[in-house]
Amino acid sequence: MGNKIQKIFPEDLYLSVLPDFVPDEAARWQGRIDPRRPGRYATGFEAMDALVDALHSRGYQTSEQCGAQMGVEGCYLNGFIRIVSGLSFAEWRDRYLLLMACELLDKTKTDVQDIARRVGFASSTAFSRWFQKQTGRQP
Repeated sequence: MGNKIQKIFPEDLYLSVLPDFVPDEAARWQGRIDPRRPGRYATGFEAMDALVDALHSRGYQTSEQCGAQMGVEGCYLNGFIRIVSGLSFAEWRDRYLLLMACELLDKTKTDVQDIARRVGFASSTAFSRWFQKQTGRQP
């Protein structure tokens, strides 16, 4: 029997975007938290860790922009994400950024315009349209 490759989804890697995040005991015991990367699991998979770091630092980007930041072409990044997750880069990115946005909306008193900027949108209008497309509701 062949081994099944475990897919890596945004929900598997995301912990928090909050600056004062402290992982719970269960997360610390798993040994996958890198102190230099607060709020994200370290996968040991250099490309995935770099992708998550890029999304945490710059938010919404195309595969070309993110790939350039990581030192690869966007088409290769998109292919890589499809292999490891079964999702396109845009789907993976949107799911990850939605986790960030929802946490900021639910756990902070930050206004929508600041959240939009933090998640990488130039305007709160563009963010609101994107958020409604993802969730079916306004932020």
